[in-house]
Amino acid sequence: SDAFVMYVESFDLEIQILLDKIGFMNLMTKMASDDRMLKDLYSVFSQINLSPNVVSDSELVDAIKDPTDAEFSTPYDVSQLLTSLVFSTKNHNIDFSNSNIKIYDPCYGSGGSIISAGNYLESRAIAKSFEIIGQELNEATAAITKLLILLFSHNKCVNSILLSTGNTLSEDKFPKERFDFMLAFPPWGASYKNIKDIISDESKRGSQ
Repeated sequence: SDAFVMYVESFDLEIQILLDKIGFMNLMTKMASDDRMLKDLYSVFSQINLSPNVVSDSELVDAIKDPTDAEFSTPYDVSQLLTSLVFSTKNHNIDFSNSNIKIYDPCYGSGGSIISAGNYLESRAIAKSFEIIGQELNEATAAITKLLILLFSHNKCVNSILLSTGNTLSEDKFPKERFDFMLAFPPWGASYKNIKDIISDESKRGSQ
């Protein structure tokens, strides 16, 4: 158990902070105090083949997400479909080969669209370079996204990944930014009653 704690604490500080936000550090403390629990967990996972040729990235992404949460339970296959439709070269006049493409998701949830967009552009060598920018209300969900990006996003063409937290509708963190593409699955389970006036005022202002 001590070795397990030392292993986790050897991670980069940013990763430790992300793990703490999703409750993993508390779980680790409980497991470290109960050798039996840790051995049982190891026994289960040691019998599962999670290699890429057996379990795809999309299957792992869906497994890590919480399927009971209406705000961010979009299947990864659906994110891939959205990505392929958005980036179809027949639908726009952007020169991908000579442009730094900016991709934005205002409610990125657990990152399905962001990860899918990056992987799509990289695998097809469509864009010379691109930036991924997003905002998410739920801090724990945002932490999951960052961990998923570390696990599954290996894109050499990504110039930067800028992910912020907060309510996009009431506290937009990128008000002056302009983007080439926006991918988003609205958080259908969320309520906006407490910021209704803010949304109405912005709607009246239009694009000003």
